[in-house]
Amino acid sequence: MDLQLDKLDIAYNQLSGRVPNSFRFNKECTIELTTNRFQGPLPLWSSNITMLYLGDNQFSGPIPPNIGEVMPLLSDLDVADNSLSGSIPLSIGNLTGLMTLVISNNELSGQIPYFRENKQSMYIVDMSNNSLSGTIPTTKSYLSFLQFLVLSSNKLSCEIPSSLKNYTNMFSLDLGDNIFIGKLPAWIGESQTPSSIGNFEWIETLDISMNQISGPIPLSMTCLTFMNHLNLSYNNLSGKIPTTNQFLTLDDPSIYQGNAGLYGRPLSTECPDNGQRKPGGDEEDRDGDGGGKLEKLGFIISIVIFCGVLGSLWDFDHQEVLEDCIFSLC
Repeated sequence: MDLQLDKLDIAYNQLSGRVPNSFRFNKECTIELTTNRFQGPLPLWSSNITMLYLGDNQFSGPIPPNIGEVMPLLSDLDVADNSLSGSIPLSIGNLTGLMTLVISNNELSGQIPYFRENKQSMYIVDMSNNSLSGTIPTTKSYLSFLQFLVLSSNKLSCEIPSSLKNYTNMFSLDLGDNIFIGKLPAWIGESQTPSSIGNFEWIETLDISMNQISGPIPLSMTCLTFMNHLNLSYNNLSGKIPTTNQFLTLDDPSIYQGNAGLYGRPLSTECPDNGQRKPGGDEEDRDGDGGGKLEKLGFIISIVIFCGVLGSLWDFDHQEVLEDCIFSLC
């Protein structure tokens, strides 16, 4: 088949079999094959393709390692919901015009590749529901246009990298169901300089659930005034849940559950210092009781001083009674 096409759109059908590689396309062509039953390896076509939508099919095997070289003009690449395996090709990181990368719900493994340092065009990256491991690449690139980063349900580990604070136009960040450790970064919600756009100032969705994050919830997160969806459940967070600014609206207990050390509204767990006394008395009870004794002791000592001045009126029997009172408080 020797066709020269401007656009190919056969999405949402029941087409099956393999897609031929013999198609020829004109400049800036869009291919839309979403939601069919196509099988076999991902096809590689001419260098004129800018938008390639192959999601929700039955493609298998690896993403071609030279995909970024054969189709260098790609701006949108969607191969989600297939059975693709292997690693993410390094050549994808060299696609300078790539704006949307959706490779979720496959069987991909290995590490996330580095993207070119000068890349500023990325808007959407979705790599969720794979078996990716390692860390989020620490890069000096300033991805100022990245708005959606979805890396949930992988095997990513280590701490949340500080390089994420460069993504100042982020609307949605989903790191849930991984193996991230360390603390929630204090830079979330803080401004880099007084005049700059604050880190994640525009974020609406933040999901860091089902990891191994520890420590308190940074108060800087209360400054995320556009955030309407937060999920911190099933980590090792501790301390009091903030109750100011945007956190007044984040009142669903389920978004905090699974953190044994968290307390305060909207959870039913109260502050440990606000609690109920245990039978027989615990450390708090003893401290509280000791406070009462100290008050009494101070009162009695003041009497001693006063009576010392009036020593001529004080006899031995009264002094003995006073000493008994003091020792009974110790």
